[in-house]
Formats: sequence, structure tokens, C-alpha cells
Amino acid sequence: MFDLRMFESKLRSWSCRQPYIIAAGIVGSYARGEAKHDSDMDIMLLTDLLEDYIKNQSWLLDFDCRPDAAIEYWGNVTTVRAKTLQDKEIEFNFTSKDLAAIPVDSGTLKVVQDGLTLVYDPTGMLSRLKVLVL
Repeated sequence: MFDLRMFESKLRSWSCRQPYIIAAGIVGSYARGEAKHDSDMDIMLLTDLLEDYIKNQSWLLDFDCRPDAAIEYWGNVTTVRAKTLQDKEIEFNFTSKDLAAIPVDSGTLKVVQDGLTLVYDPTGMLSRLKVLVL
């Protein structure tokens, strides 16, 4: 069984140790509290150094993920789609801090309205975005 609280704690701790992670949040069904046992976990990560997380994916081991992740490109978001050793799918969605820029673009608006749980937000960037959108 997937332990959401333990994962949030792991994500928060990992984000704090990453010098280029600006903010982290959980989006989608887990953020809304509607996840089912087969739901994937969607993570939003704001960073100034996307390339490092894509080129060197050793950080996936910190989340007990297999090293054979798929990379997907969605406009200004790059997704690292990984599976844990227990077969839980996790989408790590990397983007720049421009995601939280104002005015908010329609894609960001939809993601935030669909559910955002703040996990790591030392500058308040995601917090302000959430207040603005909701």
C-alpha cells in the first residue's frame, strides 16, 4: 500500500537538500484526496536547472524508483515518468519558476484548480499561485 504521508515527507526532505529545486507540490487525484490504489502520483517541481535532473536520474533512487524512467515533453514541462520498486507510477513534472508567473496561463490554471498540495515552498511562490487561482 502506498503511504502518502511518508512520500510527502520524503519529497519535502529531498527538495530541501536540492539547491536548484525552488518548490514542490503534489497535483491531481492525490492532491484532491481522490486517488485510488492504481492512481499515479503527480509531482510538480519548479527548478532553475532542469537539464541536470533529466540527464542524471540517480535522484530517482531517493524515491525507490527504478532507473529506467521515460522522459516526456509537454511544452514548458518535462516529465520523468518512473515506477517504484512496488510498481507505483510517479510523474515528476519539472518546470521553471515561470509556471507561477502572473498572469497565470490556462494550463497552469487548470492544474492548480484540479488540486495542489504544497510540499516544499520556502519562498511562498506556489502558495501565492494557489491563493490567486482558487
